Amino acid sequence: VVEETKTKRRHMSIAWLDMCNAFGSVPHAVLDELFTSLPIPEDLRRILVDIYSGNRMDFAVGKESIR
Repeated sequence: VVEETKTKRRHMSIAWLDMCNAFGSVPHAVLDELFTSLPIPEDLRRILVDIYSGNRMDFAVGKESIR
């Protein structure tokens, strides 16, 4: 995609997702709205929404696990 963009002199946008915890502080409903509003392929949108819907996080603090 990068090479094609260079040769055809077109604009391109790239987003990197840090799946470790980049969106840990953003409510999942907000992410759902964001992914729905972006001009991205439907398959990618479904994957992104699926990653964050109904997601539960546990945190390790010392030897304890906190939900």
